[in-house]
Amino acid sequence: MDECKEKKLECPHLCVNTPGSAHCECQQGYKEDGGGNCTDVDECSMEDNGGCSHGCLNTPGSYSCLCPGEGLELLPDGRTCGDVDECAGEENGGCQQLCINREGGHSCGCLAGFRPHPEDERACQDVDECEEVEGRCGHGECVNLQGSFRCECHHGFRLEEEGVMEGASCVDVDECAEKNDVCGEGGVCQNLPGSYDCSCQWGFRFSGGSCADVDECEEDIPCGDSGSCENHFPGYTCNCDRGFSFDGSTCADVDECDAEEDPCGRHGVCINERGGYRCMCREGFRQEGGRCEDVDECLESPCGLHGDCINSPGSYQCQCHPGFLLALGDGRCHDVDECLDGQEDVCRNGECR
Repeated sequence: MDECKEKKLECPHLCVNTPGSAHCECQQGYKEDGGGNCTDVDECSMEDNGGCSHGCLNTPGSYSCLCPGEGLELLPDGRTCGDVDECAGEENGGCQQLCINREGGHSCGCLAGFRPHPEDERACQDVDECEEVEGRCGHGECVNLQGSFRCECHHGFRLEEEGVMEGASCVDVDECAEKNDVCGEGGVCQNLPGSYDCSCQWGFRFSGGSCADVDECEEDIPCGDSGSCENHFPGYTCNCDRGFSFDGSTCADVDECDAEEDPCGRHGVCINERGGYRCMCREGFRQEGGRCEDVDECLESPCGLHGDCINSPGSYQCQCHPGFLLALGDGRCHDVDECLDGQEDVCRNGECR
């Protein structure tokens, strides 16, 4: 007989039939209190908190596990609370730029060059780096950009190698070091802030951004009209005509008379002339080979046939033969007329003729 069907037993929850008998049992989540009644089992008060990882909510005949806050959710096992990754959704956790997930919640962050908006922590606003640091670009103009900035360097300066966001600044370009011949072969380069200066050596002139050779022969007549000009790199030389010499700038007349040794010798007076000189020789001398040399009057037989000519510097002397005498008029040796000379005893007892 099924006592449960016959309702032989008054059970508060369940009647369990057994062979030859029957007994009462409480439903799951209840337990007998010893007086024939079924009372609720408070699973949340148990040592394992009902097996819940966080919160436990007891209900009649059962219980449920709860997760605190919006950052946790109950996993499929119904007992364990797992983190909700708010950043994984399309909404990016409500953050404008960066979403940072953490256990039980999340926070919003900003990219470099931005900072949190003072009125909305989920939003970001641009950082004006140009206003924050005075003279940030050094020798250049700072241009603010969204999340960054740009340095527009002045002429002669360029952006150093560091990144734009890490203390970038405009530094001087050393033109002298980067290009050895920036001033040309005839110049010395001196670097200046934002520029450079060329000091040209002698024979060079600054032209077209560098020191170029000056062709003195084309620009001027440095040698004058007494020589030919030959241009060099740098400078020039003068090939002077005879009687002229280069005095450092032009072909100047050589004063031969000013030499240590008088070119005319001691028997003449030197007179300088342009490109040469002439000698005014004393009597008895004449110019030969640029000097005053003695005139050998004896070569012209000035004494005649009856005398011997003896040359001397600047003059000569006649030595007449016996019976001849030097005449004052023409300077020659003439016969002496002894008969007319008044010598009484010239012939003694004879006729003189």
